[in-house]
Amino acid sequence: MLKDEMNELTELLRTEPILEDLRRAILAHGIDPNTAKLVGFIENGEGLEAGVLFSPDMRCFEFERNVLKSTHFVVWREILDLADIEGKFPTAVAIIHLLK
Repeated sequence: MLKDEMNELTELLRTEPILEDLRRAILAHGIDPNTAKLVGFIENGEGLEAGVLFSPDMRCFEFERNVLKSTHFVVWREILDLADIEGKFPTAVAIIHLLK
């Protein structure tokens, strides 16, 4: 079930036309969105998007951006300790544990 959620999010990231600017922003950080996995994603309806990306080289990144102001990330950081995102993205943490 968790992997199904990850597969659905990843498929949306790779194919959804409305997420083209997100794909470009991820690529600008040196990660190919066609090979990365989107393991967590939230949006609040007021332009805020946040998520967790798992790269092919087993690195984890948290991102956040306000699409009403810019397509660039206001937060982009590598997650070295999953406890840092567990409160915000508990499902993503569980998925990452399955992937590692």
